[in-house]
Amino acid sequence: MDKKLLTENTFLLPFTVLPESYYRFISITLPAIKILQIMRPVYKPAWAVGEIQGYPIFRDDNHVKKIQEIYRGYQDYAKIHGEKHLLETLSLAKLDEQWHESRFHLKRVIKEGEESKLSDEWVSILESALLLELARDLDEKDIELDMDLVQIHSLEDKFREALGLDESETEVEDAIRVTAEALPRRSYFGYLVKKRIEAWFRLMSHNPPAKTPILTCITKDVADEVIDPIRTKYEKEKQEKWTATEETIVSMPNVLDYISGADFERSRDRLSDFNRPRFWNTLEAYVNDPEGESTLINLKEMGHTFSQTLNDIFGSMGIVPASFIELSVFYHPCVSCGALETRILKAKNTVFDYTPAPMLIIDERIVED
Repeated sequence: MDKKLLTENTFLLPFTVLPESYYRFISITLPAIKILQIMRPVYKPAWAVGEIQGYPIFRDDNHVKKIQEIYRGYQDYAKIHGEKHLLETLSLAKLDEQWHESRFHLKRVIKEGEESKLSDEWVSILESALLLELARDLDEKDIELDMDLVQIHSLEDKFREALGLDESETEVEDAIRVTAEALPRRSYFGYLVKKRIEAWFRLMSHNPPAKTPILTCITKDVADEVIDPIRTKYEKEKQEKWTATEETIVSMPNVLDYISGADFERSRDRLSDFNRPRFWNTLEAYVNDPEGESTLINLKEMGHTFSQTLNDIFGSMGIVPASFIELSVFYHPCVSCGALETRILKAKNTVFDYTPAPMLIIDERIVED
């Protein structure tokens, strides 16, 4: 068994920036995770001590500078046409006049200084890089709005106390509710997911890691979108219902948005009573042998103990959570990085192998009233 597989080869899919609560949960449950670094450095929280790592896609500084140059041009384009329209245009979601202008501009800028004919493959790689960089801009803005929503909820009690209102008074509550509804929570996780996944795989196949990556999907919806091409092909050819292993391993109350950085670090220090390296070894054993007789059983047992510890630590903070944040595993013998690359990119030749591999999923589960 490869003892360093989980630490060195776990990759985030398909986002390049996350809310603080997700970074915190990752730092608790995983030894490390790699995030694609395209044009800008990967964001790393101030408290991070190596768990969040960048994975540079372009090793040539000239390529990075060229992307930066094009990116600035597309930012000017976005000021005229709007950022979301720009993303749809760049991702081939709309074949309109703006798209043709945009693609022509892209080819012209890239070709400047090029001696050889520009290949369609290289244009596609740069399109993918630009898509994920521009999507990062939108995500960062939505994350900021999301934190405003958190602040609104956390101020409710202070408003009531300052105004001398009891729980029967609804005017302040209604005002807060209306304001909160205007800020859609986690909306960016669903925006252009299919195109982001395609861009992510194209960039990874351009500069693949030495070993096949362990894919960590943010939300189950993303995981469903990732496996959909394989699931569709399977059900069409086999004429039978798709069944896969999907198990929640770790679950904790998602209070991570509501506590300070100092409180989070103190709480994380309390995890020394739980043997996280042993949990990671158990998770790694499952990743290496998902069809083993006892690997999933052992992982579920360790995950249950881990979840109890996390609930004891974070559930005692006096915060009523609106959701639980969870780590799950997914496995189907037809799902591999090679198969995903083939179906998602419609590639004839793949850089990844076809060894079946589990995926990890990090998602929120809303608490029902």
